[in-house]
Amino acid sequence: MKRVLIITDLLQSSPRIPGLAKYLPELGWESIIITPSTEKNFRGKFSSALGFIKKGIKVVETDSPERFVFLKKILGLKGGRNFRQEISQKYGMASKLSEYFFNLIGAIVNYPDADKTWKPAALEAAKDIIKKHRIDVVLSSSSPVISHLVAHEIKQKYHIPWVADLRDLWSQNHNYYYGPVRCFIDRCLERRTLGLADALITVSEPWAAKLNELHRVKRVYSITNGFDPDRLKRKMSPLTKAFTITYTGNLYKGKQDLEQFFIGLSHLINNGKMDKEKVRVRVYGPVEIWIEELIMRYRLNDVVKQYGIISREDVLLRQNESQLLLLVCWKGRKEKGCYPLKTFEYLSVRRPIFAVGGEGGDVIEKLLDKTKSGFYCRDVEEIKIRLMELYHQYLQHGKVRYQGKTDQINAYNYCEMTRQFVIVFDQGGYTHNGNDTKH
Repeated sequence: MKRVLIITDLLQSSPRIPGLAKYLPELGWESIIITPSTEKNFRGKFSSALGFIKKGIKVVETDSPERFVFLKKILGLKGGRNFRQEISQKYGMASKLSEYFFNLIGAIVNYPDADKTWKPAALEAAKDIIKKHRIDVVLSSSSPVISHLVAHEIKQKYHIPWVADLRDLWSQNHNYYYGPVRCFIDRCLERRTLGLADALITVSEPWAAKLNELHRVKRVYSITNGFDPDRLKRKMSPLTKAFTITYTGNLYKGKQDLEQFFIGLSHLINNGKMDKEKVRVRVYGPVEIWIEELIMRYRLNDVVKQYGIISREDVLLRQNESQLLLLVCWKGRKEKGCYPLKTFEYLSVRRPIFAVGGEGGDVIEKLLDKTKSGFYCRDVEEIKIRLMELYHQYLQHGKVRYQGKTDQINAYNYCEMTRQFVIVFDQGGYTHNGNDTKH
């Protein structure tokens, strides 16, 4: 059996890397994963993700020194709480000033990565593993990008084929929040670091095209995220009696447009086209003030509610019982390659996906059209028209019918995702004649 050494932070790379590790043995590969400790933070959040990894997969958890230790001492902070929140509370900084301060400090202190203190421990662990085991391929997966810097040194020293997996782009990131100077520096570092990689992988074809522009001599592959096919074996939950629309996960102000959905929903309710007693919109994730402000602005406080963070099992239950699953796309005409991570999780739920907030022509619209697993609404008028159609369907049948195409949806499960990774691994990441691996 061949062996891949995976350099990643499991807390951040779930569920892609755990899903890969689970199904690699079925295709003749085993994995050894080097990760910062998963015990210190978010253990409850991550324990279910660790369950993806079959018994016998080796996971080496290294020390992960605390971030900002020196800076915290200078500023007189206690630590243990959110760094940004503690700064804002201690010094009474307004939100805009606070954001400017953190972007400036972050651009300096977090170079090349906020997790840079992990690098020595990761390299030491890799040295020990390579000494004891034959490694056929090294796979680094970001973020954090420090995983690529670790793999770069491994490549230099041991000359093992190296594949770099960018779940999010590096200097071309759609959510890049440092200034142009730092971006230029990051771009130079990215070119220098990934210049030694034998192949690059990312999660969508538009992002693969961006990488190709920056790394022209590299083989670039597009391999999407996916879902665990074992989840399809779960018993379906009874649907809610109400016309329930559920969102699960984080929402980013200024990046995802939830307002269009609220405008459309508010218009239908206020004009008597939808009975607010029968409509429920549930948001599960961090409670956000800006979302609450939108709820109040459009007088939807009797219909829309934020429930906060709930357990993984409860998330699955709430998704399964929903009439519709709300997906909020990323804004921006140039951003056509972003799959919100929950996209693939939603596919496995087998309930209709209601996508809003994008501008069309992106990977989400194409996926929903291909799989027939939901609806994509580009603007308020489309939201209103589609909501009314689905609401009438609910009134007539007591539920919204699901019409997803199982064969097309299965193309996005972890087995298929892993098969595509193995194509790259088996060829050492660099002898493949094609330029892109696609669904």
